[in-house]
Amino acid sequence: MQRVGGGLALIAEGGHLDALRELAPSAPRYLDSKREPGQLVSARNLIVPHWVLAREWSEAADAGNGGQHRH
Repeated sequence: MQRVGGGLALIAEGGHLDALRELAPSAPRYLDSKREPGQLVSARNLIVPHWVLAREWSEAADAGNGGQHRH
């Protein structure tokens, strides 16, 4: 992991990413089982909730909310 801006970024080699790309679903799938409204990330065939794309979550270390996302 590497610190980038105000957060951390996971750095991966291209070969590892290629292996993950092969595992992408063939049809779009919701990232969240609640099927919250979101946006299709076509490279991964995932429908990602808007709050994830906007990075609106709390870390586990935040004020005792157990790392739950805000909304």
